[in-house]
Amino acid sequence: MTGWVFSGPVLWGGVAAVLLFWGVGAYNRLVRLRAKLLSVFASLVGQFERYQAWIAEHVPPAAGDGPPRAGDPWRNLQAAGAQFGASLAAVRSKPSDGPAMAGLTAARAVLLMAWQYLDDDTLLQARSGLPVVALRAEWESVTAQVQAAERAYAAVVELHNRAVRQFPAVLLAWLFGFKRARVPG
Repeated sequence: MTGWVFSGPVLWGGVAAVLLFWGVGAYNRLVRLRAKLLSVFASLVGQFERYQAWIAEHVPPAAGDGPPRAGDPWRNLQAAGAQFGASLAAVRSKPSDGPAMAGLTAARAVLLMAWQYLDDDTLLQARSGLPVVALRAEWESVTAQVQAAERAYAAVVELHNRAVRQFPAVLLAWLFGFKRARVPG
């Protein structure tokens, strides 16, 4: 009676069914992790955009019709914000693109460096007319919220990348084009 259980076609059919169900489950897990990765990255992008909103709100208009003066901290911050915005646009739809994420990381470093050159006298010239303490507090608040969003994104990236590297799920990842993601910064 047990001879039919171990016969060739039944045994191979059982193995094929197990592999099929495993493959579907593993694929669904990879899809869910990628969807979560993109969702958390979208919230990180929203936090990054707050830097650009701060710049748009507070950078005073350029004086005169000529080109900006060399070393003007407001224009440097504005240019760094534009570079950061361009890098953000390049990585927005593809957080797994390593070179684009590296460009975003570099652009953010330049943006934060440009912020460091805004001293109190410069901040007094802000378009919004807010006190220096309030301007610094706003910028620091944006930075703190970006860092919190980055930590959340890094946790999801770790889960995603671990799943993409695990054997035998790595075979499905390769087959369906799931790539490792990268954390900015």
